Amino acid sequence: MRHLRTIIPALAVTICIAGPATAGIYDDCVALVVTDPAKAEVEARRWVQAGGGSPARHCRALALLARGAGRRAAELMFAIAADDRTLPDQVRSDILIEAGEIYLGLGELGIGRGVAARALLLAREPRAALTLSARLKAARGDWRGAVNDLDGALARGEPDAGLLVLRASASLHLGQRVAARSDLSWASEIAPELAPLWLERGTLEAADGNRAAARAAWLRAIELDRDGIVGAAARLRLQMMEAGQN
Repeated sequence: MRHLRTIIPALAVTICIAGPATAGIYDDCVALVVTDPAKAEVEARRWVQAGGGSPARHCRALALLARGAGRRAAELMFAIAADDRTLPDQVRSDILIEAGEIYLGLGELGIGRGVAARALLLAREPRAALTLSARLKAARGDWRGAVNDLDGALARGEPDAGLLVLRASASLHLGQRVAARSDLSWASEIAPELAPLWLERGTLEAADGNRAAARAAWLRAIELDRDGIVGAAARLRLQMMEAGQN
């Protein structure tokens, strides 16, 4: 359900444009997505047929996503952004970003790159589109491209710990440990409880031969994300170090 938490705000501007009545229908539809996505898809499809427009189509995409039909959801989101030219460009960009996030999760990196490029062209505030582009490039091992996109994202707006950690990770893959340490130190000032920060800090310390510091950092990542994917990654890296594999 992580995607639902990030996608739902994307159409907020659309709902305001559509008016209070449509906003209420949309809110009810999204609430149903959370509790009964199958029923929500049926209701959203009926709303689309009744002329509900982009809010109805977006709610249907959310229902599809909640039901595990990520590719269909992403295709529908892409279609909304392509078809509805009455939406503000930034809203269309936001919807494309959410589609791109789904493609990234599915491993459809080529399609995701195309979606990210369209999102960037439409974006009035390009930070989110640049971040998506960076994540897609990192997923295919283009670490230099990821750093370049993250440089652009971080140049726009307030410092963001998550973006700094992403850039540090890319820098580590490029062997640029000084740059990585700088970003991780900066991130720790902003969000010291961020688990990925400690995952990457452990990797950096291990690369520098500081086994005790690496162990402490990975244990902190596990503590902060005991049942999550970051905690699992930290456990694996710690086990590999203890076994002499890194």
